[in-house]
Amino acid sequence: MTSEATPARAVGGPYLTSATFCERVLEEKDGVNSLIRMADRYELRGEPAPPDRTGAIQTFFVVTIKSGDFAGEALLSVRLISPSGADAVDAVRTPITLKGAEHGVNVRILLTVPVRETGLFWADVELDGRLLTRTPLRIEYRPPSPEPAATGQ
Repeated sequence: MTSEATPARAVGGPYLTSATFCERVLEEKDGVNSLIRMADRYELRGEPAPPDRTGAIQTFFVVTIKSGDFAGEALLSVRLISPSGADAVDAVRTPITLKGAEHGVNVRILLTVPVRETGLFWADVELDGRLLTRTPLRIEYRPPSPEPAATGQ
């Protein structure tokens, strides 16, 4: 019986492992991130409803990319697109360095999303101009609950 080494299989890469919205990101002492309250839906409350009222929500958007066979620099871009497509905001354009194999990067972006309309927003994640994924974010309006009638004593 001969023991021949099996040639390594090509892995490819880089690979997107996450792209998500969340309320908070905790970075622990050991460098591990915890994403708190991951959400793809937010509700605005109050009067009046958009478009008569403009506002904003704050949320984190976290992107994790692993190297695979790729080693080197790449340009990471995240673009937020409004439901009508009228507003498109470059949330981030930043170079990242990947070292190959299991090495990766976590990019935390604190977004202030201007809300001039409600509906389905999209965050497009690109690496060197190649679309990796689109992450949805629905922002809805909910009128305030009616106050209970006062009762006399």
